[in-house]
Amino acid sequence: MKRLAAVLLTTVFVLYSALGFGNSAQAATSANCVNGGYSVVIDGKTYKGDQTIKMSSFVTKDIQVIGTYNEFSLNVDTFSVKNYTLTGVAGPGDITGGKRTVVYTEKTPQLPSNLVGELEIRLDKGSISLLRNGAIKMKIQANDCSQGGLFQQEADSNVVIKNVLSEGFSYIKVNATGNLTFTNGAVSGYDSPQSATNISFDSNTSYWNVAAGGRVGMVIGEDGVQGGAPTTPTNPG
Repeated sequence: MKRLAAVLLTTVFVLYSALGFGNSAQAATSANCVNGGYSVVIDGKTYKGDQTIKMSSFVTKDIQVIGTYNEFSLNVDTFSVKNYTLTGVAGPGDITGGKRTVVYTEKTPQLPSNLVGELEIRLDKGSISLLRNGAIKMKIQANDCSQGGLFQQEADSNVVIKNVLSEGFSYIKVNATGNLTFTNGAVSGYDSPQSATNISFDSNTSYWNVAAGGRVGMVIGEDGVQGGAPTTPTNPG
């Protein structure tokens, strides 16, 4: 029985890690997620509370994902994220000084064609996942917390993802960790890849070549600083 229990525990751990949750840097501490929870606005209708939404027809292509601590808009055809924003709401883990802070103006996968399949949205307590098929299957996972591992884009086939930082932020490559970090002097973090390689970057834009099953995430706050992110703006290396 002990051997069976060990095998089952190992299997659970492998599956947990494979889904991207095994890395502590990709998790968000619960203290930073108090009262977190997303709502989604689609064609003027608001969905909130734990549920799964499936639809394939849209009047407008942009939907809004609105949380307590962060929010963004998403184009359902391209899975391009626009204006990923920390809301600045008061909380134990606030790193914005109470100011609304746009971190990324866009996070855009370079798809061979638009996504055309059914859009599936899962609202589960303080997290959300969005999934849609096309020539490539794209998935987004996000946590409504003030800091930690808050966001990631995944693909089931090779794709390039373009990240553009908001004005005031700059990218800095940290040789000691290999992380591509960013900061505006107050909010610090880094792009967090898995099975993805940085193609190029400049002061505010990075391109990632993501392998099938890979992803590019984002880690901010204390975990970002631990990953080498500076706390003052620096010219990229």
